[in-house]
Amino acid sequence: DETALVGDLDLNDDVILQGAGPGLTVLDGTALSDRILTANADLELRDLTLTGGSAPGFGCALLVDIVSTVLLERVEVLGNHATAAGGAIFALGDTTLQDVLVAGNVGGGTGGGIAMRVDALLMITDSRIEGNSLEAGQGAGIHLGDTSTMILIRSSVEGNRIGSFAPLDLGTGNEGGGIFIDSEAGGSIQRSSVLGNVAQGPASFGGGVRTLGEALVLESTVAWNEAEAGAGVSAGDGAVVFAINSTISLNRDPAPLTAAFAIEAGASALLRAVTVKALPGDVALAAVGGTMVVEDSALDGTCVFLAGATVTSIGGNVAAPAACWTVSGPDLEDEVVPDLALGNLGNFGGGTLTHLPGPGTPLVGHALGACTDFDQRGLPRTDCDSGAVERQAGDPDPIFVDTFESADLSAWSQVIGPD
Repeated sequence: DETALVGDLDLNDDVILQGAGPGLTVLDGTALSDRILTANADLELRDLTLTGGSAPGFGCALLVDIVSTVLLERVEVLGNHATAAGGAIFALGDTTLQDVLVAGNVGGGTGGGIAMRVDALLMITDSRIEGNSLEAGQGAGIHLGDTSTMILIRSSVEGNRIGSFAPLDLGTGNEGGGIFIDSEAGGSIQRSSVLGNVAQGPASFGGGVRTLGEALVLESTVAWNEAEAGAGVSAGDGAVVFAINSTISLNRDPAPLTAAFAIEAGASALLRAVTVKALPGDVALAAVGGTMVVEDSALDGTCVFLAGATVTSIGGNVAAPAACWTVSGPDLEDEVVPDLALGNLGNFGGGTLTHLPGPGTPLVGHALGACTDFDQRGLPRTDCDSGAVERQAGDPDPIFVDTFESADLSAWSQVIGPD
């Protein structure tokens, strides 16, 4: 409170708190049963840990007032618990995270890790948002509400979860296991990873990303996420998604007739130089009820077109085993093949996981002449391959192709040859 004798510490003047390092300087709110810090002025936190904040309300490690600008650098925000939005951080003012770990926090309803409101900007670089949770609601990792915006660069949003681990307490209508973007908010995911997040329960949307607003996925990977609809990326009515030089792969949708990439009626998406791969055995790679435009992309899996869907190819796409577009033309050089010969998802440079095209892949040189200058890894596109990755002269041949993730070894011979 304002006296700083009990409860949280209210910072009403500009302050810089410099610690000796995370784990060495620890602000622990466990004994307070309250929030740790409230920033009512500009604040810089460096080289310390915030942990143990717990109280009814918002942002139990840090509450950022609308008049404040806050910087966290080399900070760990661990194990805080709010009954309302923002288990760790609730911000009405601009907030920047540089080399920060936000992990193991619990929120109530929205933003297990971080919740942003009004028109605040959240800038995250070289940071990890991991293992945060909600019992039910929206955005276990990050929740962007009102007209707030986020720029996520060289960072990971991983292992966040909405829904109890108990099978009889799943929650209903959970959205955005990793990131939730509201209808007037916007998020930009650049050279980052959204991995292994879960929106559990019936009618759950967007295990990785659920957006009702505008989302950009640039040179990034969205993989191994889970939800009943749109396990990787789910775009609701009014949403706009731009995915460029990115990989959306191996996301799991346990319910039938759903898909890892979902564009609902009233939503639109542009995919340019993107690799989208279904988890083997899943019903669909993508379910489209709105409008989607695809260019120079590698589409591995079956697509479901709902009533009113329009998927227009600009050209240079390769799909297997069937076309993932409703409008194309002979001059657009789209191709449907039995097998894209993609390698397994792995670290092949560039800071994010990708699929290397295997030997004999139809992707090489198949993109249009005006392809992007660089691939997802930041390497030059010399032959204009379709998909997120441009095969380079020094790239290894992948050990496994296509069906490795489902333990089908029949594709090994394509790589290692006969006995």
